[in-house]
Amino acid sequence: MAHELNDTYPVRPPSICALLAQAIDSAGDAILIIDANDRVVWANRAFARLSGFQPHEVIGEHCATLRAQTSPADCYSALRHSQPSHMGTWQRELCSVRRDGTTYIADEIVTPLWDQGGKLTHFVAVLHDVTRSKEALQKERLLASQDMLTGLAGRARVTELLTSAIAEAQQSGRILSVLFVDLDGFKKINDSHGHSVGDAVLKAVASRLQSVIRCSDTVARFGGDEFVILLPTVASRRVARRIGMHAVDQLSQPFAVGIGRHSLSASVGLAFFPEHGRSSESLLNSADEAMYRAKRQGGSQFQVADLAAEPMHHGRFREISAVEHSADLNGSHTDERGNPGTLVGG
Repeated sequence: MAHELNDTYPVRPPSICALLAQAIDSAGDAILIIDANDRVVWANRAFARLSGFQPHEVIGEHCATLRAQTSPADCYSALRHSQPSHMGTWQRELCSVRRDGTTYIADEIVTPLWDQGGKLTHFVAVLHDVTRSKEALQKERLLASQDMLTGLAGRARVTELLTSAIAEAQQSGRILSVLFVDLDGFKKINDSHGHSVGDAVLKAVASRLQSVIRCSDTVARFGGDEFVILLPTVASRRVARRIGMHAVDQLSQPFAVGIGRHSLSASVGLAFFPEHGRSSESLLNSADEAMYRAKRQGGSQFQVADLAAEPMHHGRFREISAVEHSADLNGSHTDERGNPGTLVGG
């Protein structure tokens, strides 16, 4: 290699070796050279920045001492048994421990080195830090599964539960129903009294909705001032209707928040499986249509999905973009007709 570079650049091979050493030591990603016994023989400065260990502190150490989670398959030498001879590069994700005891996640590309006799002698491992991106993804998933303001289940979680409940209802023949709840007049409270009052009202709404359900049911904040109640099994359709009417009644009572009392109401739509939909999306759309019918009739009332009605807003859950979804989960809301409203926090 040095000979080939020397033909291109007017430098002597020793200078080329020094240049190569400087290049990999200055690389942005952490680089380790591991021998066939899984011991570190060299580390660059980027590894020190990533791990907190200086190169001289890890040279001679077994790779297992640098890992937060280690199994025999994690060792580089295990590649000799799991991969064919003269294998190429191998990529994986690993969790390692820093000097201060915290962990980091890295995408690792491992390249084996062979001598002229075909014997594996070393591994070169390049580690790209993906800790922040993984943490951001985990936070995004948490926001999707749980609403941070109210503590209720979030959109993703209730959709997951609904899908599971549908599968169980298909097997058992049990009555499954979904209630879609949209607050009437919330935007006025939020705009008139500020975000803190709006947040407090949403928390109070969540508490009241939880008071009308049974322990087997789930209340979720679907986004903004919209809530979903999942009733995975009810003894009769009358029970589901009674819960829907109870929700309307509870949310029509004034909310004592701070030093004031605030009045609003709710429009509630109910859909049953399988007559109003056989998938989570179709059931939510049917309940949503029933809720809009209640709102068009003046709000503060309860409606059951109409089998004969052609859905006016069919597919709106499927069409919600990832940006809108993220905004909803972080507290933004829409007004009663789905137009952008004022951020209310959480």
